[in-house]
Amino acid sequence: MLPYSIKMRSKQEKIDQFDPSGVGLDNGHFIGLPFEEEDAAVVLLPIPWDVTVSYLAGTSRAGTNILRASTQLDLEDPYVHHAWRMGLFMRLPDESWLKRNDQLRQKSADYIEQLEQVKTPDAQPEMAANLAEINAGCAELKAYVYETTKRILSEGQLVGLVGGEHSV
Repeated sequence: MLPYSIKMRSKQEKIDQFDPSGVGLDNGHFIGLPFEEEDAAVVLLPIPWDVTVSYLAGTSRAGTNILRASTQLDLEDPYVHHAWRMGLFMRLPDESWLKRNDQLRQKSADYIEQLEQVKTPDAQPEMAANLAEINAGCAELKAYVYETTKRILSEGQLVGLVGGEHSV
């Protein structure tokens, strides 16, 4: 319970006190908006994953990079006047998924290299085990995204997934 002297600002008060024409605020929120997740009509969920990227790793950090760069975005939308007022909030990437990604990313890179060189990695027991672990990790991520988005949707909010890998 909050002390009686602390008054929570309503969503409307946050809108009224925010200057959409001002400098992008580096406040840790998407586009520097004043909203918390409970204020938002749209919740952006970063998916820190690049396990199955075949060219270069790094897209698992897309959510962090987008959040950091978002203060440079313009709030004016020519099609939806004052769209920012609906409330947009971007969660921080889940660190446990980032760690899981980093563990599986190397196995995936090794598997892809074997596929390019040997063409039959499934015939090698270690590579078959790596593929099974990679596929299991992808299935776990899919279940996480499903359960997380289901909870957000049950709160009456829309969900946007943010990431750099094609599967995201």
